[in-house]
Amino acid sequence: MKTKEERTLPYLMTIIFYYLASYLLKQLQISPIFYYFILGATFLIIITLIINFFWKISIHMIGIGGMLGTLIGLSFLWMIDIPFLIILLILCSGITGFARLKLNAHNPVQVYTGFVIGTSFMLLLFLVISYY
Repeated sequence: MKTKEERTLPYLMTIIFYYLASYLLKQLQISPIFYYFILGATFLIIITLIINFFWKISIHMIGIGGMLGTLIGLSFLWMIDIPFLIILLILCSGITGFARLKLNAHNPVQVYTGFVIGTSFMLLLFLVISYY
């Protein structure tokens, strides 16, 4: 999807399905971590949709940044030491960002902004829930 206009409907559909998934996970009475992860991903897609009306941003980097933020947040929440996984995900983030730039799908600002938004939002989400 090269243009912003092509992305709107897929984003809306994804938001609906992710919200339904978060609702079902809440009803299943399983670990709330799954619920918060899907709910956070839903909000990230909503943020992406809003940004998409004005500017093209890398959803790939938002997604991989969200995974990194989740891992870092869970390492604080559960007090576990997972540097190997975090470093591996940072490497994957770099490869993904490089690929998006090499394909001329995005400019550097779109790639870096997507990564920062994804990482910071999910990290903040898991840091906030760790206090409740």
